[in-house]
Amino acid sequence: MKGRKCSLIFMRKVANRLAVLEERYKDLSPKQRASKINEELMQTFCVGKNEIIRWKQIVNVAKSHITNIGDEKLLQPSHYIEIAKLPEEKQSDIIEKVANENLTYQQTALLVQQILGKNEFKPQIYNVWNFNGCDDKYGKEGYIGRTPGQIVENVVYYFTEENDLVVDPMAGSGTTIDVCNAMNRKCLAYDLNTCRDDIKQNDVSKGLPNEAKGCKLIYLDPPYYNMVFKNLYASIDEFRKFVHKLADVCFDTLTDDGFVTLLMQDMTELGNYCLSGDCFCIFICHGFECVGHISVPLTTENFLPQQVEKAKREKRMLGRNRDLYIFQKQKVTHIG
Repeated sequence: MKGRKCSLIFMRKVANRLAVLEERYKDLSPKQRASKINEELMQTFCVGKNEIIRWKQIVNVAKSHITNIGDEKLLQPSHYIEIAKLPEEKQSDIIEKVANENLTYQQTALLVQQILGKNEFKPQIYNVWNFNGCDDKYGKEGYIGRTPGQIVENVVYYFTEENDLVVDPMAGSGTTIDVCNAMNRKCLAYDLNTCRDDIKQNDVSKGLPNEAKGCKLIYLDPPYYNMVFKNLYASIDEFRKFVHKLADVCFDTLTDDGFVTLLMQDMTELGNYCLSGDCFCIFICHGFECVGHISVPLTTENFLPQQVEKAKREKRMLGRNRDLYIFQKQKVTHIG
């Protein structure tokens, strides 16, 4: 099947078949042997030539360091996909590092990019940030509602310095952790439902642990869609009450010159709710001043055709605008 998902089972099948074909055509010249092997692999697995070449590279990287393709210590194929990008003389050391330190795919991809010199970060210059999807090296792959790592990269770049502490109270897929690791920032991440070992369980509406006190930046991307429309909160008013608590928690947790960045979208699907404007007003009322406002639009491809037609009939606009607010604690002047 074309576009077959990377898996250990498929990797093992390719490796076994490749060994058979290499033995069968061992007397041919290298060019003829490669051509015959590619042809038979394409027929066997029903994939294109480019896909076969890619899989051969991955399997060869694994075979060159592990005698048994089914070894329990075998890394995931996604790790080998990244390691295969490196020169052969560097692959062995990286495989050992990835295995010994139990690096995630994202950490492996970042390490490979650093070695190849392709990890240069280019900050956004204007206050409209357009990103096509999520950067795969940040956050858990396939996580619904994953924050684009490119947004966090720019936030961290503009509002923190190296070794500053960044806190993400609704960490989701762990994007903020991965960005901070890449940009040499400390990070504490929390969530109600954790999906990674480096995210701690915590309900931010009840506060943040003492270890988060004095942080320089709090990154907020609340799961407002789920909160308001999937019964985590009974009503839009309940969501607003949550934001009031959130603003207080942030104010108490930040250092005196700290920042809060809030990513928020208005809701249009099940009623018109100006959540962005509401949250802006709430944070201002809780002692923050807005020091930045950035537009981070969403793609229109997320809407189904029936949703578009329904909006046309109802003369209603669909929401794709998304606001990123940067708040800072207001400086209190003491009169002697």
